[in-house]
Amino acid sequence: AFFAGINVGFHYQLQDCHTKEEGSDVSMIASQSLRACPKCHCPAMPSSEISCPECQPCPAAAAAAAATPPPINCTTTPSPTAACPKCADCPKCECLKAEPLDCKPTVVSSGSTNSKNPEMRFPPQVRGFAFGASRVKKNVFLETLDYGYPEDLRIKQGQNRQEVLILYNQRSALPTNRIDETKHAGTDIPLLGIDEATENCGVVNVVRTMGHAEQCLAIVGDYESSFVETWMRIQPKVGVNMSLPLVPVGQGIKARDGSNENVVPHPFNVIDGRKKLQRYFDHVETMEKELKPILEKVARNNTVIVMTGNLGQAELLVNFVCSARARGLDLSNIIMFPTDEATERIAQSLGLATYYSETNFDHISTEHAKAFGDSTFGQIMYVKVVAVQIVNWLGYDLAFQDLDVVWYRDPMPFFLSDNPAYSKFDLIFQDDGSRIKTFAPYAGNSGFYFVRSNHRTKYLMHSLLLKADALIAGRSHQQVLMRTIAEHATIYGLRAKVLGGADSDMFPCGGHYHNRWDLMRQIANGSHVPYVLHFAWTQNKENKEKFLQQMGVWHVQPQCSSEKLKTGKEATVSVEACCSADPIITCHFRDKPSSVPCPQSPFMDEAKQTPFWPNDEVE
Repeated sequence: AFFAGINVGFHYQLQDCHTKEEGSDVSMIASQSLRACPKCHCPAMPSSEISCPECQPCPAAAAAAAATPPPINCTTTPSPTAACPKCADCPKCECLKAEPLDCKPTVVSSGSTNSKNPEMRFPPQVRGFAFGASRVKKNVFLETLDYGYPEDLRIKQGQNRQEVLILYNQRSALPTNRIDETKHAGTDIPLLGIDEATENCGVVNVVRTMGHAEQCLAIVGDYESSFVETWMRIQPKVGVNMSLPLVPVGQGIKARDGSNENVVPHPFNVIDGRKKLQRYFDHVETMEKELKPILEKVARNNTVIVMTGNLGQAELLVNFVCSARARGLDLSNIIMFPTDEATERIAQSLGLATYYSETNFDHISTEHAKAFGDSTFGQIMYVKVVAVQIVNWLGYDLAFQDLDVVWYRDPMPFFLSDNPAYSKFDLIFQDDGSRIKTFAPYAGNSGFYFVRSNHRTKYLMHSLLLKADALIAGRSHQQVLMRTIAEHATIYGLRAKVLGGADSDMFPCGGHYHNRWDLMRQIANGSHVPYVLHFAWTQNKENKEKFLQQMGVWHVQPQCSSEKLKTGKEATVSVEACCSADPIITCHFRDKPSSVPCPQSPFMDEAKQTPFWPNDEVE
């Protein structure tokens, strides 16, 4: 009935399978789909309303009927009662009778337990996947079974999301010393430690859900899938409409407004992507030969830092180098992938190693992106994929970073340490802070992350490269990367980790800058020294520069501004000419993090008008 109303197109049918019932030496043939066939004489799962022609009688049923059944010892399991004289709830009695048993279990009130014949927690028709249940504290569960997802999803969801519900599919999976509590009704579902709750679990499938609309979670005992199908009563451009029927939807559909964040690439996106890929694959062997000696020279511990950008972003590149030099940090293991010759000259003048592929990058705009997600932004996103893919393919571990990142300390020792919390992961990301569904389940920021070179990450980056059309259509490197990582984690066992807790505070991102003012004040007064600060979550380059300037991490002299660089003055760029040893602090907004109070500056959010520094009175 369920599949008749909810049909996503999967093929399902009754399949014969052998199952072994606890306490019996008899194997029965049961329907894997229905798991309750009357002809199998399995009184623990009576189902008089279901016909099951494919299910055959128990192989030993005839012999069991002809012979005198051995005495039944029910000392450790429910005993026969007047309501069920043939012992329907006793595992040792199952499948020993030749005739189907029509038994009704004794009803036990929700407030008490009948020790002679307690009611099972779940009805027989679902015991193939819900034989018993337990609860575990969510923070303990996720720390033990760490799949790499963002940490704050574990704690910021109220008291009704602080525990994990575990369902057991058969008696042998139940915790050894808590069998009665987990399988019987009439008592609360027991709260157990993670080790006890999973001691007999050979497999643990984890489903994460946090819907904002009225949501139902259906668990179907059927052909197993590692993917979640979603159905909505959705009205395009409106949202959930309860008067409409349920229809299957993709991951990008928003329940609140019916919009779709996962854009299907148009044919012209596919053609554009195909051209980019053909250009790349026609020249990739030459690129690899040219890159190898550069990477051999700059790599430390077989690790490099990869950056890319165009002339429109050159001032951010200059600031990154100047701010790092002001702190005495070594940038010798950076390789810059400029998308134009002018940016190549600027990077080299600043002392960076570069690799410019005119064949692949000469079509990229030299202007900076006017806004997040515009066409120029999309073009740069493709270059980010190419730069990481080819370095990863050549066997180097790498950290990739955008140009709006500043260093307080060299971040590489963190990633290269033997910390077991991170050494087992293939990729490590800054927490983006956003929890939109299209970034799920990782929500890592693609503007700063670390990649180990191995066969899993090489195939990941190759797969991402082949999705050039999706990058072009969606204009979001992060969205496509997160989606591809989730796919490869599910199918190939790739391990990705998003930094959480205190470690996340060592790599703050845009979400920290705009929302974690306590942390930003500590960074501003020097009581907290992170590895990096990434000015993401910013609509355009102009605002990035304003935030950098008032946060006290801007070190670019006026003569090396963007306008001067774009007028052909890049030949004069150098650390000596462009870099200020001390930060050049300029206030712009009173309600954004700053290294000094800015009481004379306007509020960016006129509605709230909350100053970043408390009690910053205007003089």
